[in-house]
Amino acid sequence: MTNNQETINTILIDVLKGVKETGSELYAAGKAGVAQAVDFALQQAPLVVQEFLSWKMSEAIINLIFFGIGTVILLFCLVFLLKKAKKNIENDAIVPIFFGTVFTVIALIFLLRNIKNDIQTIAKIKLAPRVYIIEYVTKK
Repeated sequence: MTNNQETINTILIDVLKGVKETGSELYAAGKAGVAQAVDFALQQAPLVVQEFLSWKMSEAIINLIFFGIGTVILLFCLVFLLKKAKKNIENDAIVPIFFGTVFTVIALIFLLRNIKNDIQTIAKIKLAPRVYIIEYVTKK
């Protein structure tokens, strides 16, 4: 039995040595991989932030253009409805004109609020990009 016991102990010691060596190699490889990932992230972080800010700036400018066009169209509609209301003040057609005017004013308020938000976004990105990023992250 001692001979078998010694053989088993020898095999067990060899296995444990192999596990220890392999574990050390895996740990070293993992540590090197993490270090490379951190280096890569540090190199790419400024580019990612710049692209994010550029994207948000472009999005705000595009929204500003479309909301601006919508505002101009609604202003023309409002002027048209007010002129029509002035001509038909004694007619029964004043009720639809009134509802059209109310709807147009509400839509204008909505568009102007969005335009204000887009102008603020553009100003924040241009003047205080770090503040914009902090606000963006805390909103999400």
